[in-house]
Amino acid sequence: MHEVLVELQATDPIRRRRGLERAYAALAGDVHRIAWSLVGAGAEDIVQQTFIAVSENAATCEGELRGWTLAIAANLSRRALVHAEVGRRALAARQERDAAAPAPPDPDATAELRQRLDRALRQLPPSQRLAITLSALDGLTAAEIATMLGCPEGTVWSRLHHAKRRLAAALADLAPRPEHTP
Repeated sequence: MHEVLVELQATDPIRRRRGLERAYAALAGDVHRIAWSLVGAGAEDIVQQTFIAVSENAATCEGELRGWTLAIAANLSRRALVHAEVGRRALAARQERDAAAPAPPDPDATAELRQRLDRALRQLPPSQRLAITLSALDGLTAAEIATMLGCPEGTVWSRLHHAKRRLAAALADLAPRPEHTP
């Protein structure tokens, strides 16, 4: 195996390729057995990654090629196991979170709610509609709205207050009702 290592470490790309082919022919079975014993069905990927690492890092191999290559395979296999476990845990957490999440809204009900909200907004006087839109939908503060509209901040607060009251009245039937217990 020493001649194979010398070829892998050569500067000539043809010799390096021949060295890689020889290393693969001699060690692929052993690498696959180690990978299969640790990761099972993902063993072929580990074999491929191992020989890529051997090719890219042959210059750092100071010992025996077989042991060094098998150590790479074992490390890659262990890393794959850790990644698989992390993936399984993330999937379990996502499934648990999804199971606890409320069901998505009914598209028809959402469209109807949007239409009702649009109608209620259109019923507001323009100054209140603009204030509530800039605040609720655009996320502007009362001070920012006042600067934008060129009016006192107190006027903006008043418009927001009246707009919220009118919207609440127009959409009162949508508010959750408190449960009464005897």
